Order: sequence, then C-alpha cells, then structure tokens
Amino acid sequence: MTRRPRPAAGCRALAALSLLALLATIAWCPSASAQTQDHLKCYRTEDASKAIATAYFGTADVIGPRNSTDYTALAAVYTCDPRTSGKDVGEKILDLSCISVPEFGTNGDLVPKYNIRTPTRMNHDLTIFKNFTIHGDQKIQFRTGFFNLFNQAFANTGIANDINLTLNTVCNVRADAPDGTGHTQNVCDPTQGFHYDQQTIDNFGKVNLKRGHRVIEFVLKYYF
Repeated sequence: MTRRPRPAAGCRALAALSLLALLATIAWCPSASAQTQDHLKCYRTEDASKAIATAYFGTADVIGPRNSTDYTALAAVYTCDPRTSGKDVGEKILDLSCISVPEFGTNGDLVPKYNIRTPTRMNHDLTIFKNFTIHGDQKIQFRTGFFNLFNQAFANTGIANDINLTLNTVCNVRADAPDGTGHTQNVCDPTQGFHYDQQTIDNFGKVNLKRGHRVIEFVLKYYF
C-alpha cells in the first residue's frame, strides 16, 4: 500500500517555499556606521580663573582648558594613563589619580598625551520595502525601517552631563590680603597648591547616563 505524505508536512514545505519567494522580491537596505568618538574636555573651577593665571605666570593672557567663562584654566598634568575599561552607567572611564593640578609656575599639557575619548559606539539601521504594482506607473510601497537595530545606548558629551567631567579644585590655603581700598579680601594662595573636593573624588569620570534606543518605522507610500 502506497503511503501518502502527511498534509501538515506538505503545507509547511509550501509555506517555506512561499516565504523564500516573498523574501526574494523584498529589497533590503542595511546600513551601519561607527560614530566618531568625542574628545573628552574636563572643566575646572577654583584654579580656572584669570587671577590664578596671573599669580602663576604674571599675566592672565594664558590659553588653557575651558572654565565657566573663558579658556584661562590651568591645564591638567597627566601622571599616568587615566583611561579605564569602564563603559556602563555607574562605571568610571577616567582614573582621577592620574590627573593632577600643575605645580605653581608650571602648566600641564594643553593637548593630552593620551588619546582620551568617549567609549566606542556603533549604530546599525535596516530598511525593508516591498513594491506592489497597481497599474502602469502606479504602485504601493510598504516600507519598514529599523533604526538603531541592536538597541545600542551611549553617553553623549555634547548634549548634557552624561559623563561627569568637572574637576572641582579647592585652594589649600586662603589668606586675607589688602585690596588697595583699605579693605582686605580672603583670597587663595596658589603657591600652596590645590586639592579636589569630595564630589570630584567620588564622581569624576563616571558615566551618569546613556542615550539611545531602537526605533521602528512603518511607511505606506502610493506612487502615481
């Protein structure tokens, strides 16, 4: 007696062939891009002023890293490579113990000797579309787009404080000095150096936030 194939198996085979035939008529438009990493810029506080620059070098006409208003901050001294393997939220990508304030009368490297950048990030997009001919030049196109296909997130230093990069420096010694008007002002003695405050010790170089999520777009177009 001849054994007939089971209908279910035949249906599955037919469905698979139909799916392959459909996929063969669908246009695929994948794309991937490696985003350029940003150079990290550290922002200074008490040692970042024209008064400190004048005390250090005899003039405020100094080009240095950015502070809140201009570019007269002292450049950091890198005693070792500050880069770490951290990349996730809560981890540090920079080691503060490798970054120090320059000694009185000296300055650090305006361009760091290490290639200090944000963590590597990549973005992948995929678009799938299918055209359905109606008549002549008329057609309907159904398109599905996947942006950031693999749902990658990254810290962005150009938008907000995703990475803590503020070096809060505090003067070691302050003293009262005459201001030329018969009064005194409590000023920093830069010859005695600076130290980092506790907020900087705890949080400098830490990733606070990562941005990015997958976006799926469905589009229906009518061409005529």
